[in-house]
Amino acid sequence: IRIARISRITPAGLVVDIGGVEGLIRISDIAWGGSSNRPNYQRGDKVRAKVLSKPENPPEGPDAPQILLGIKQLQSNPADALRKKFAPKSVVHGKVVEAGAQGVRLSIDAKTKAFCGPAECDPDSPLKPGDEVSAVVLGVNPDTFEINVSIAKYNEIKDRKRLAKYLKAPPPLTLGQLLSPEEK
Repeated sequence: IRIARISRITPAGLVVDIGGVEGLIRISDIAWGGSSNRPNYQRGDKVRAKVLSKPENPPEGPDAPQILLGIKQLQSNPADALRKKFAPKSVVHGKVVEAGAQGVRLSIDAKTKAFCGPAECDPDSPLKPGDEVSAVVLGVNPDTFEINVSIAKYNEIKDRKRLAKYLKAPPPLTLGQLLSPEEK
């Protein structure tokens, strides 16, 4: 981990100076979640960065960085925390924020958003903003930090449980019931 000073900003990322050696922090290595979460950097700013790699045969030329660095690698990935909190196949409850042909967006809590694609929505019950729904977690989108859910799978599981209740076998008879005559 090094302290680097930004010498210039290019479309490829931030070119930094680490004690006389030039390095590059690629755009993808600045912040988790892409450009929407990226802080604004200016020429001359100091940043903490982790050395990711040093090429065996560095490219020649004035613009060729000698070292690749990353800023986001110093922080934990927010998608990992979401995966721990919302494990696959667990059930979540939320409120519909947006519903359309492209799918349904849910608000699980103040910080957590979920997305249900059109294939995972229940076609028999159209949803509108404000509806309360339950869904099964499919995973986490590492780019948008949204939870991918399935309303259809939740309804399928609920229907299976309801059906299983009626398909249960009657309780076995006890020895007393077998040996005593039926009471009328």
